[in-house]
Amino acid sequence: MQMQVTNNSSHPIMTGEFLIIQKFEIVKWYTLTLSNLAFPAVGYQLQPGESRTMQVGLFQWLPKGTYRLIKEISFDDNGKNVTVSISTPEFEL
Repeated sequence: MQMQVTNNSSHPIMTGEFLIIQKFEIVKWYTLTLSNLAFPAVGYQLQPGESRTMQVGLFQWLPKGTYRLIKEISFDDNGKNVTVSISTPEFEL
């Protein structure tokens, strides 16, 4: 699976390889704790209008269900570093 992050803002943003996997159970989203899982400590700066596509290959170990991915995006807001979380649309395995 691929995940694309596009900077639709007017400011540079930063993101990396790290992501959070959540599974929907009954009426609530739960964050999965995956042991022995590591992400490269890499940061990508995206200028306004730029995109980055990342490969996500974790799903062969997950049971069937409804999932979403969460990415953290950082940016500078008048000298203050701000981090926000964004979610992919939900998907089925």
